[in-house]
Amino acid sequence: MFHLADGMSTFAVIMVGGTHVFILRFEPAELLTEIARNRVTHAVLVPTMINAVVNFPGLAGHDVSSLQVVAHGASPMQDAVRRKATAAFPGVRFLHVYGMTEAAPLVTAMDLGIEPTGERVRSCGRPALLMDVRIADADDREVPRDTVGEVQVRGPNIMLGYWNQPEASRTVLYQLGKNIDPSGPCWNCWDPDWASTAGMGQSHPELVLYQPAERLTHVETDGPLEGYGLTAYSVCRFQSGLVLRGGW
Repeated sequence: MFHLADGMSTFAVIMVGGTHVFILRFEPAELLTEIARNRVTHAVLVPTMINAVVNFPGLAGHDVSSLQVVAHGASPMQDAVRRKATAAFPGVRFLHVYGMTEAAPLVTAMDLGIEPTGERVRSCGRPALLMDVRIADADDREVPRDTVGEVQVRGPNIMLGYWNQPEASRTVLYQLGKNIDPSGPCWNCWDPDWASTAGMGQSHPELVLYQPAERLTHVETDGPLEGYGLTAYSVCRFQSGLVLRGGW
């Protein structure tokens, strides 16, 4: 796997004696078949996958009664998709989480023991254990609650660096706001400064994170990676001074 989306459960499932079930690539029929065959209780999906499953014509023909929790992230889930999902999977808890591979990967998560109501159903939850989360402006200054700004995180789970790639690690960690000396010897030492996620967010007065469908950098305009959904178009809104550049 090239990212850590499943990192939050990789070890937890083993610790409780659970079984991991993998499929070669995402297809609604294959996913539903494996849920029924293996009596899967927990799954990790992205909203485009959930949308594909709830609109799959053969959904009713699969026994998914074992399913209890579906953790989802990578992007906000549209209200219409959420309503269809809760109707299609009654009794299943859809748990919104927020993170990134560089945070190994969890930053915030909904509380599994509390069913959100009202506006809270759109939230990404509260900061994970040992994580500090704040919303900052373009000058890296923390903004008042209920203000949209950049999500910045701090914690011991922020990555130490890319394996055997010290130059790439120095560059990326420096850009993430780690404030390390790119020429220094300790490129893999955790630094307590805030790290940028390049994502936009908004915090509730009780520090519940909301994730608008916006990002500051790395916008994909040619659709998602193969197997992650069927999105054909992307809409980009740029901040002042930012320009669109093709390629990498």
